[in-house]
Amino acid sequence: MKPQDGNNSHVSNTENFFGGNETGKPIKQETDNGIQEDMNTRNDANSGNSIPTITDTTTPIVLFVGPGSSGKSMILVSLAKYFYSKNYKIAPNENFYSTSQYKADCKEFNNRYNADKGKALAGTSGFLLVDVYQGSQKKLQMLEAPGEDYIKFNNPTAPIPQYLANILAAPNKKIWVMLLDLHSEFDLASDNAKRLIYTQKLTDYYEGYVNRDRDAVILLYNQIDAHNPKFGTYLKISNFAGAEAFAKEMYPNIFSSFVKRPFAGLFGSFPNFKFHVYCTGFYGENKEYTACDSVYPSKLYQEIVRRW
Repeated sequence: MKPQDGNNSHVSNTENFFGGNETGKPIKQETDNGIQEDMNTRNDANSGNSIPTITDTTTPIVLFVGPGSSGKSMILVSLAKYFYSKNYKIAPNENFYSTSQYKADCKEFNNRYNADKGKALAGTSGFLLVDVYQGSQKKLQMLEAPGEDYIKFNNPTAPIPQYLANILAAPNKKIWVMLLDLHSEFDLASDNAKRLIYTQKLTDYYEGYVNRDRDAVILLYNQIDAHNPKFGTYLKISNFAGAEAFAKEMYPNIFSSFVKRPFAGLFGSFPNFKFHVYCTGFYGENKEYTACDSVYPSKLYQEIVRRW
């Protein structure tokens, strides 16, 4: 049933957000209405004359689903850079949200992206819709939304914001990149209670929005370089099978939930998802950034392209 609408330190998406404070880090908190706030700007997605809206209901949407600080922003940026390397045009959609902060974030994204596409880009703001063009044809929309809008650990049964419910219910094909968060500031690898909350949000709520005949689900184990022993470094994937086994051990219900039977009346099932691993890069002792090798965005890119 569909839900009701309503130093070598590892990189997380709390680093270098646009619109952050003087240190480059935003001050955030979980709010009662499920909207992430940057306490410097007090932008509320449900205030003012508009809410975040995707008006293109035809082009597929990539949704990065995960809690705050799980790396969604850095993945989007890393992936955008890789799309550019394959001769795609990348452009933030300035019509997605009408606040002055969002307009400033789009401009900042363009400035930094165009200034140096070969190096690390800063993360994005709480909201960003990035369009991907092949020639003059728009092929894809990639959405960054606040993690606190997807899951609120202090109130996990709270309804999601209306703007997000509208997007999830839109007729576009969705490519769900569901982050198997383990090594972010929430430390879900050690916090069994929060990991169960996150599991239930994905399997009991968001699964209801997944159209199994139309959509694609990618279970993405991000920050694999943070595990010890490491499953990979920023340069290469060292142990893919080990990473997958560990992710299954941590999230067994997610792996078992996203399956389907091939034909009515037949027993058995097969995975209705693809598993991938990711690493975006790391900051060194002097805050210099080293981006990951292209092996990570290339595999996610290939999976997304074959799905549209």
